[in-house]
Amino acid sequence: MPDARADASAVRDLLELVALRDVEVGGEIGRRIEVTIRNNLLAVDLDNAFLKPFIDRQETSSYIGLGKFFDALTRLCAYSHNHDLLERRQHILEVIAQTQETDGYFGCMVPDRRVWWLWDVHETGYLIYALCTDYALHGDPSSLEQARKMADHLIPLMRKEPDRLIENGQSVFHLATLGIDKALIELWHLTGNQKYLDFCVQRLDLADWDFPIVEGRWGDIQGHAYAYLARCLAQLLYYRVTGNDRLLAPTRRAMDFLTRQDGLAITGGCGLSECWHSSQDGTGNLQESCTTTYQLMVYDNLLRLEGDSRYGDLMERAIYNALFGAQSPDGRRIRYYTPFEGRREYFDKDTYCCPNNFRRAIALLPQLVYYRTGNGVLINLYTVSSARIDLPNGVIVSVRQKTDYPNSGQVVLHVDPSERTEFEVTLRIPGWCEKATINGDPVEPGMFITLCRTWSAGDRIAIEFSMPWRLVRGRQAQAGRVAVMRGPVVYCLNTTANEEMKTLRPTGLHRMCLDPASLKGPIASNCVRDEGLACTLRVWPTAPPRRDIEPMTLRATEFADPEGETTYLHPLDPNDERLVDDELLGAQ
Repeated sequence: MPDARADASAVRDLLELVALRDVEVGGEIGRRIEVTIRNNLLAVDLDNAFLKPFIDRQETSSYIGLGKFFDALTRLCAYSHNHDLLERRQHILEVIAQTQETDGYFGCMVPDRRVWWLWDVHETGYLIYALCTDYALHGDPSSLEQARKMADHLIPLMRKEPDRLIENGQSVFHLATLGIDKALIELWHLTGNQKYLDFCVQRLDLADWDFPIVEGRWGDIQGHAYAYLARCLAQLLYYRVTGNDRLLAPTRRAMDFLTRQDGLAITGGCGLSECWHSSQDGTGNLQESCTTTYQLMVYDNLLRLEGDSRYGDLMERAIYNALFGAQSPDGRRIRYYTPFEGRREYFDKDTYCCPNNFRRAIALLPQLVYYRTGNGVLINLYTVSSARIDLPNGVIVSVRQKTDYPNSGQVVLHVDPSERTEFEVTLRIPGWCEKATINGDPVEPGMFITLCRTWSAGDRIAIEFSMPWRLVRGRQAQAGRVAVMRGPVVYCLNTTANEEMKTLRPTGLHRMCLDPASLKGPIASNCVRDEGLACTLRVWPTAPPRRDIEPMTLRATEFADPEGETTYLHPLDPNDERLVDDELLGAQ
């Protein structure tokens, strides 16, 4: 492990990650991790799709995403210890070692297109970061050495021509160099070499970057949501080093846009055609998977810095809907975009940005369930799972969740310390639940609740969240309509399962009218997962309904239903007291 790590920190996190090796996840979150390993990471053509371009080095303008792929793979190796996955990890490392040029370059470009052409720096940045991740998780010194060589090749070339812009078409500099800042900060942490951090501050302008939110994709991609959030993430890392509050401004601006200015979709994702967007139009190129991944990363960092439960609420909404909706239920196919209105399409390649960032998001999930507090454990996500957590006093706490969440709000948490001792167990009480109890005692939703007591092996906590159906009011383009939700899950209508809807496609789907009193369920549905849920609704084809037309009884399924086509419906009465606002709005 690193012997020269730079640990200078002006700001310490309130919460700490639990090591991947110490967590095991089941439920739908665990199933998604497993199918991503088995049916995706192990199913892609690694040699031809990912490695061959780096061996041949004949590309003139290309992006493969090998670094992102390897980052996901090496994390899931540490989590799962899957033998076949570990073999793939080793194979990638061997190809890098054998193919990296003597000057440190490892990429797929012909010589005259290196560095100064899309997307060579972007590719390099994620390769450096993935190698740093691999070294931190697996301790292989060759990974760190290869990362150093790549950085030491890139930095002098970019410093030599400080005013030169990458040949970028309609891209801006921070998009063309996406990922390199975070990679170099991590390399600085691992090596202690100040030049890596200095480059981020001096050449990449990390300390002073303070870009406004720009909506729409016009001309230069000024408002690219994924690039913006990636830059925010790098600034959050640098903020920990300096304590300079100015570094928080772009992140605060992004959070404000999402939760107060209609930037967040009902499914927890955001953006249209990769860029910031607030009209709430749910069609087309909505919810880029790269952006969803970086939303989760930013939420995780803010949660660790601030300890605010609302970041957990934002996380689980995005996970169960935007993230899982971007993957086929068997794990093999991934979407670039996931609209909540209209037909959804899978991306046609395993390479490029979205498939690989999606894999990275799945690899993040094990560490979003539990966190270590100053004197105990925090439960952020509810799912079948277990974790082993070392307390500062040397006591080891094993925690285990027994639950069918999100099917119900019933959770039993087993707490087993290695010896009888006092510590804290902190629980996130979701903002969407009307009522919640811990061991039968009512607690306030929308916050963390901390139980501090002396715990012994065999102790348990019974948690129950009320989980009624709710009809959430739409905004902007969805004003006057409602989305059906239960717990963190959004529901949608599938025209394959509801034959009556086919005659309404495409424009008529937007006009359907729901009788709120008719909603019944939950009932079983296996269109997404074996233990999945659905509900039935009585719906008229137009709003307001015509008296001479009989309503249809339709089945609404979980948003991750691959055939889902519409999410919002008109209610019979827009003033119905059963309609509620989205609890995530105004969260920050």
